[in-house]
Amino acid sequence: VTIPDSVINIDDYAFTFNSLTSVVIPHGVEYLSGFDNNKLSEVTIPDSVTDIGDYAFRSNRLTNVTIPDSVINIGAGAFIDNLLKNITIPDSVTNIETYAFSNILLESVTIPDSVTYIGKNAFLGVVEDKVKLGAGVSSYFVIEGDSIVGHICSVKEKLVIPYYEGVTKIAAHAFENRNDIFKVEISEGIKIIHHYAFKDTNVNGRYHSVLLPDSIQYIANMAFSGSKSMFEYTSGSFAEYLIYGPNYTNRSSLTNHLYNFPIDRQGIINEDIAIDIKTEDVSFGNDWIRRYICSKYMDKEITRCDVGITIPSIYSITDRTLYDGHTIKAQEYQITLCAVNDIEGLTRNESGEIKIKVQAVFVTDNIKGRFILSGIIPESEMIDTRQELYDYIKADNRFTLGEYIPEVSDTKHIPTLAENQNAITKVDLINCPVISELTKDIVYGQVNTGNIEEYLPIGDDKVVFYIPAPVYKLYMVNYRSNEIIWSHDYPDAKNLSLNYTKRYSDEINEVFQFYYSVNDTYLNDFIDIEGKIIAQSMGFDSYENPIPGTKWKVINDDYNVYLKDTETDSVYMVLCANKTDWPVENYIYQKALDENRFVYQKITSGEGMFFYHLFVYDIRDGSSTQIEVNDFGYYLFSNDMDEYVTSAVVYGGGGSQPTMFIYDDEIKKFVDIKSYANDFPFIVDYSISKDGKYAALLTGEIGDYFEIVRIYVANSILLIDLETKEVLLQDSLTLNGGSISFLSDNTLVINDNKMLMYIDVPGLE
Repeated sequence: VTIPDSVINIDDYAFTFNSLTSVVIPHGVEYLSGFDNNKLSEVTIPDSVTDIGDYAFRSNRLTNVTIPDSVINIGAGAFIDNLLKNITIPDSVTNIETYAFSNILLESVTIPDSVTYIGKNAFLGVVEDKVKLGAGVSSYFVIEGDSIVGHICSVKEKLVIPYYEGVTKIAAHAFENRNDIFKVEISEGIKIIHHYAFKDTNVNGRYHSVLLPDSIQYIANMAFSGSKSMFEYTSGSFAEYLIYGPNYTNRSSLTNHLYNFPIDRQGIINEDIAIDIKTEDVSFGNDWIRRYICSKYMDKEITRCDVGITIPSIYSITDRTLYDGHTIKAQEYQITLCAVNDIEGLTRNESGEIKIKVQAVFVTDNIKGRFILSGIIPESEMIDTRQELYDYIKADNRFTLGEYIPEVSDTKHIPTLAENQNAITKVDLINCPVISELTKDIVYGQVNTGNIEEYLPIGDDKVVFYIPAPVYKLYMVNYRSNEIIWSHDYPDAKNLSLNYTKRYSDEINEVFQFYYSVNDTYLNDFIDIEGKIIAQSMGFDSYENPIPGTKWKVINDDYNVYLKDTETDSVYMVLCANKTDWPVENYIYQKALDENRFVYQKITSGEGMFFYHLFVYDIRDGSSTQIEVNDFGYYLFSNDMDEYVTSAVVYGGGGSQPTMFIYDDEIKKFVDIKSYANDFPFIVDYSISKDGKYAALLTGEIGDYFEIVRIYVANSILLIDLETKEVLLQDSLTLNGGSISFLSDNTLVINDNKMLMYIDVPGLE
């Protein structure tokens, strides 16, 4: 292949899978990448190159390469899977990214003093004593913040993890798939071992292959996958308790951590009961509650103590107004206790169990990254207001809180459903004979399981809905005239959601999106309200979107982003996904800000999770500028051609989010929608009116499992005028599930099973 002398950048994947055996890279190239999965045996890198990109020469046959002293950065996996026996890293290099030289024939390497960062597994295959570190890197371990995230090279069977000042955690997936590790010795001072940290290493299943320190606070599920016999620990240590769980028979506060928990608030404060993880996951409190109950009633000879979270509950309160960086939270728990002896004042049920309710109060220190127990309150004294929660935390001398921030409703009136009955119409679809007949024998799924009973309103008299097995059909029915308008067959499909979409705004009729799965394949159909299928079996991100007032269309396909010139039909890839190698990178177009710029979302795989970031792409020069975001949430964008706000962008992944932010492109800042309304836990569903004037949210309680949000049901509604920033409605309501959507006339419709609630939003003003 011949590359012109004018080329400055050779981008990622430019010449991927082309069976190239030779290439001449011209002088002048500064960014070098794009030759992965070819048959190159040697390559000359010109001294104009400053950056060797991610996976630049992955999976070739390179036996010799010279890195010039112009190179500053060597990207992730740049030379992985080659035949290199020797490599000289010049003094110009400062960064060597993850897997850069892994899985080659290298036996030893010297790192120059200029290198200040080496990524995880960068020299995997080279044993530790053959990697000579320079002055810029002091450890073979990769450390990010307070966590050890990996190791730069191979070890000789035994991995000794030292303690570094302030580094107390082993990150998720830190040593996953490291088959060179047969034994692990973890030093005193390490407190947290996250999920899959040692998954698929040779320590699993080997007798006494892991030495745990007494400092361990938490070992995540699946951090190791072997038997309990693999661990060594101090007898009676908390590490032993973590491994084997509650031992109800050894009723000694001296040797059993189940029975040595403080049972009064001052004792809890004095012992600083906490876990060094930034989280609001109240399931971390389950074991604290169990130990508290067992310690309190140790003389009752407890044989079982099960702890569960009560959802929903008026005694579950969260205040995220961030008093000096703290989130404060109260959570109700229900305990099922089996004991030989009775407990005074408590009765047993027919099964002989004793039920106890308590409320735990937590503080998330968002600055230091800690989840702290402030106290445990008996049922008779549980608190149910933000003011009481604030006062309770204020009494804990470990925290200095600012002044109490009242609810919006404490300072101004917020309209309720009861006050707006004239603008509300309720429809029960069970009164429609044809719908009742079609659904009479159907078993619908529960929230979060798919195949939920859901009706998308079309105008003021029609609904679209899917009937699962054994029918497998999508219907539109006029519930007033009791007639089927149209139907489509979907063999073996599972309904995931029905929503209006703006993707085909040039269609005459409104278009909705049917999101479904067939045999674990996730698909989208776009259908107009007359039943015409606009697009069928589309991937998650496959669509075209015009940039108003220009010749450009943005095409999202298979997580790549393209620009299409509608005058010439030329198509240009501007953002290229990487879905086959670590780290995975996907791109999703979101919103045009003006004729030259659009917003996109970048999804990158990380240590145990995905990371979500928002960028602005400039068509004029191909540059990307990251948008600084406040926190996890839904982000709303507007532009000069929108009357108000017309697009929602998700930051933080799938599921639901704790809040919603409105982006102001002029000041480059976001405003939290909670600043206009009373606080709420999470957004279960939301809808933006088609003219962008209104935002409606169904909010509700959530449960956390491995830091993944799992929504139960909505229990409140919030309606905001995005132009005036006024709350038009905020109130509680009882739903079994719940979805929400706007009609074209700004009527808001709440759907819950067969119940529809129509709210004339302009009539609320």
